[in-house]
Amino acid sequence: MSQQQLEQATPMSLQELKELSAAAGPCITIVMPLHREDARQIQVTLKKALEKVSETLKQRNVDRKLQTKLSEPMRALGDTIEAQTGEAQPGQASLIVLRSPDIFRYYLVPQSLEEYVEVADHFCLLPLIPILRESRPFYILALSQKHIRLLRCTNTTSEEVELPPTVPKNLDDFINNDKPDHVLDNSSAGGPGTGSMGRVLFGTGTDKERADQYLLHFYKAVDRGVGELLRNDSAPLVIAGVEYELALYRSESTFPRLVEDGIHGAPDGLKGGELHKRAFEPIEAYWRKDTEAALAMYEQFGGSSRASSSLKEIVQGAYDGRVLHLFVAQDARHAGNFDEMTHRVRMHNEERPGDEDLINAAAVETIKHAGNVFVLSRNQVPHGSQMAAVMRY
Repeated sequence: MSQQQLEQATPMSLQELKELSAAAGPCITIVMPLHREDARQIQVTLKKALEKVSETLKQRNVDRKLQTKLSEPMRALGDTIEAQTGEAQPGQASLIVLRSPDIFRYYLVPQSLEEYVEVADHFCLLPLIPILRESRPFYILALSQKHIRLLRCTNTTSEEVELPPTVPKNLDDFINNDKPDHVLDNSSAGGPGTGSMGRVLFGTGTDKERADQYLLHFYKAVDRGVGELLRNDSAPLVIAGVEYELALYRSESTFPRLVEDGIHGAPDGLKGGELHKRAFEPIEAYWRKDTEAALAMYEQFGGSSRASSSLKEIVQGAYDGRVLHLFVAQDARHAGNFDEMTHRVRMHNEERPGDEDLINAAAVETIKHAGNVFVLSRNQVPHGSQMAAVMRY
């Protein structure tokens, strides 16, 4: 396994999560906090985890050649991870390793997670779901008469997007090149000395009304160009600008995923990092709407077969593809297994050989069948349960 192949600590995507949910077993999951105050701890902890993995693979009667194939790249991982954790702070980073016959990936996450090792029919994907939400993309559109900017962001990244010719970059160029027809109707050719304007406005409106009209059509053109650019992108858009211009832009915007609130203040003096920081509040409010809408649906169907907090019912429903929204309490686990032949759920108070985490299994099956999984605090899950679900039918 080459160094290039090992360097796979990249942001999580929904498509990647779906691919992981479909992986064929045995699926190895290792979650370990990284203690950078003692660099040797990474190697020691990983070695202990691999010993447990090896023992479990033997208990599952996995072929020895396959055991070797699964273990080799993980044994080479310690040095690579140690070199890539230079930015992490003690106690604030964790490593998640996923290995199956066809998959080897790892993720460095900026939070301390509980140590965990499992060999099962599924990967343990629950720790990755909050990372997926941290990695969700969104855009910031900086509205300025002098300089239009578009930034593509996640919670931890921000980069400026090169705008195509369909998006006007500033008001002066737009006035010179793209005057709206009804504005041109109220103008005449300028005489000597008019310079690049070439035409002189006249009419009954005030100067401010004419300026507002230019600005309105400028922002309409920006909205149209940005909408075309992001037509096949599902990410939301936060706009930044002074109050008046935000309101003007909203009055004409047809962008379907425009975030309700924006970043207030003139953006020309703000660098991308500051715009990014100020976007957190409106974008988090936008993301919360998904959770709130799903929880409201649970309340709507409460008392019917469409809403359940029964672990057995939810696991069965997840394997059947019936779970639309799954709510899982942070750190919730329940040992057991699901027999697909008999469609029977077996729940155990203590883990037995051949068991897996039924809550994670329900999450994996929900993702495989295009459902939504929300990892919440225990008091946010309906009835304070380990798990609750809205069923499709």
